[in-house]
Amino acid sequence: ITEIIRMIENTHMISGIETAGFGVAAVINPEDGFVEFAPNLGWKKISLKKHILKNHKFRKIVFENDANCAAWGIYSSLKEKPGSIAVITLGTGIGSGLILNGKLLAKPALSVFEAGHIKVEAGGLKCNCGAHGCLEAYCGAAYINKWASEYWKNTEFKEKKLSPKEIYFEAMEGRQWAKDVWD
Repeated sequence: ITEIIRMIENTHMISGIETAGFGVAAVINPEDGFVEFAPNLGWKKISLKKHILKNHKFRKIVFENDANCAAWGIYSSLKEKPGSIAVITLGTGIGSGLILNGKLLAKPALSVFEAGHIKVEAGGLKCNCGAHGCLEAYCGAAYINKWASEYWKNTEFKEKKLSPKEIYFEAMEGRQWAKDVWD
């Protein structure tokens, strides 16, 4: 956590900032910044707020799950607001946020809408959350690299990590190994 803050400090002047918001890929309590579980970050039962306040004296800190932040950001940017929207985020893992009747569906320290952890294959690949067969274990960027790197081991991409976007573009260029990943 300290390293993440340092990375931000290296590119932005944050000493004068009084209010900060943190969107975290985790089951997090927005009221106190306590992370129950962040499988792709390796965090479990930590007070993010406490770590942040060691070095920075923000007057106010706001916390939320990162996919919930994305859902609210998309909803807020719409000129004509629908009653409800579901947002799926694709990255290292798969997150999701849900707006129902114009309100973010979120509960402190409870993951309400975790599309990445919907079981798609009984006894399937192991996910960072500890379960087997989660959608994230097949479609999250970290997992695509883990299992799909077998497909490009004999190409110029061997020993590289490729994003799903890069694999997609390679498939569109006609590379068979990339097509095989998408199939």
